[in-house]
This record gives sequence, C-alpha cells and structure tokens, in this order.
Amino acid sequence: MQKREYWIDELKAFAMLCVVFEHSLMRTIAGLDLTDYRYIIADNFFKSFYMPLFFLASGYVYALADRKKTENTSVKDYSVKKIWNLMLPYIIIAVPVWAGKFVFSNWVTNKVGLMDLAMMFLNPVAFMWFIYILFYVQILVFIMDKKLYKKSFVILLILLTMNLSRIFINTDIKLLDRILWYPLYYYMGVIIYEKKNRICIKSALITTAGALLFLFMHLKYIDTVMDNIVFCRMVNIMMSLFFAEWFYILRNKVNHNTFFAWIGSITLYIYVLHPIVLDAIRVVLWRTGIKSVAIWIPVLFIGSSICSIAYYVAAGKWILLDIPFKPKRIRELFEKR
Repeated sequence: MQKREYWIDELKAFAMLCVVFEHSLMRTIAGLDLTDYRYIIADNFFKSFYMPLFFLASGYVYALADRKKTENTSVKDYSVKKIWNLMLPYIIIAVPVWAGKFVFSNWVTNKVGLMDLAMMFLNPVAFMWFIYILFYVQILVFIMDKKLYKKSFVILLILLTMNLSRIFINTDIKLLDRILWYPLYYYMGVIIYEKKNRICIKSALITTAGALLFLFMHLKYIDTVMDNIVFCRMVNIMMSLFFAEWFYILRNKVNHNTFFAWIGSITLYIYVLHPIVLDAIRVVLWRTGIKSVAIWIPVLFIGSSICSIAYYVAAGKWILLDIPFKPKRIRELFEKR
C-alpha cells in the first residue's frame, strides 16, 4: 500500500485557505466598494497561484495513489469512477447553487438566469467549475498517460501548447477555456512526483528567483500585463512551482497526520461550502451596517472556514449530509434499512 505523503495534504490546505481568503477579500472589495489599489494587488497576488496549485496537487495525488492502480483500467472504467467522484457531486450541488443564486438574485454579485442552468455543462455554475473541469482534466491526462506512457516530455509539450493556445482562441465557453488551461498544471504535479528526488534547496532557490521576478512584474505592471497570456501563464507556473517545491523541502518528512494535513484532506467540502457561507455572512454584515475592512475580512474568512469544517464533521455522523459529496454513500442508507 502506498504510504501517504502528508506534505501534499498540507499543500492542498494552504491552497484552500488562500482560496477562502481571496474570496473573502473579493467580497469585501465588492461589498464596501473599495477602490484602494492595494486591495486589488493583494487579490491578484492570490489569484496568480491558488487554482494552478490545486490542480498541481491533484496531479501529484494521481501519480502517487492512482497511476499504478489504474495501469490495467480501461478508459471507460476510469471515467465511470470519476463520474461517481466528481460529475455526480457537481450535478447534485450545482443545481441547488444555481437555484439559490436565482431566488436571491438581489444579494449575489453575479446574477443567473434559466440559460445558465441550461448551459451548466458548457459553462459550469459559479464556483463549482473546479470540480467539473477536474473531471475532464483527469480523464484527459489518464488517456494521454496510457497512450504516451513514459513520454512525460511529449505530454508536457502538448499540454503547454494547449495552455498557450488561448492566445489565439478567445471564447466565453468556460469548458473549452479551462480545458485548454488547467491540464498543464495537473501534469506538472505528475512530473514533480516523478522528479521529486531532484528537488533540493538549489532548485527551489532558482524557482524562487524566477517566481519573485515574474510576480513583481505582474503586480507592478498589472494594467499592462494582465492581457498578456504568455506572461500570466509564466506567473502561474513559477508561483505554483515555488510553493510546491518549498512545501516538499520543508514538510516532506512529516510522517503523521497534522491538523493542517487533515484540513487538506477535506478541501472538497471547504471549497464547495465556503462561498455559500460567505454570501450569507456578507448579507448579515450588510444588514448590520458594518463598514470596517478589519471586521469584514476576518469574519468572512474565519466564519466560512469554521462552518465548512463543521459541516464535514456533521456529515461524518449523518449520511444524508455527505451524499452530495460522496453519492456512493447512498448505498449505506439502504443497507441500514
């Protein structure tokens, strides 16, 4: 049995907390109509790496836990497994999320209509896009891995070409847009797993220098570089590599389940639930007339994190709460009867 690497769970926890914080910051900026450029720069700093880092971590987990086990698995069987793990949760959760945004349209930033529901398989609903896109990314990489086994450089080159093809392909279809974008970061996680023995202080320092250079240019010249796809992708790549390498160097010898690693193991719950809680807390803050950034951000961040974790704990006791995330648990209901 493959030994669990807790450092990758900690990396996922870090990425998840960055997501929650950025979403808290984003709602604060919108809710208080903030125009201070420092908040915009902070927002773009987190956006420069957290989602690529999530896909990178997912790719590493695939290489660590699934790659060998699925060597003799057909594409059909692998796809069915991912339908249960990702597609069904997307459908089960996305429809109520759409309904909530539709009914409470006066309280949401991005309003939705019936067309958004009809197009949910081309343009994923709100924050649920990550789960939906991860489904396709995992199947795409699985197919390429089987067809081009041990040809990592070829796969990486193909995915890099796809990523940069968005220079020429301009589309509002999120499915196409993100399928071109994110497989590269997922496969970077596979490469890191294969080459992890070569990760050292020297390589991490080189990555750090590149990441800081691109990040500085990204934030200093944000108005002129945001539309430069090649530059933005280099920022994404360097920043995600920076965090992955340093987490590996500093935390790879951890051989026990830390609280931080435990948070990383339940990121799906936090990712799905925290935006819902954030919007509810934002309404309360609006109604109370609180206008302080120093209150909004920590209340949103801490409140949404705690509520999401509390739901996970409750879902461990009540199966019905867990079924949207793990549809296979519905069998347990019938077995108990």
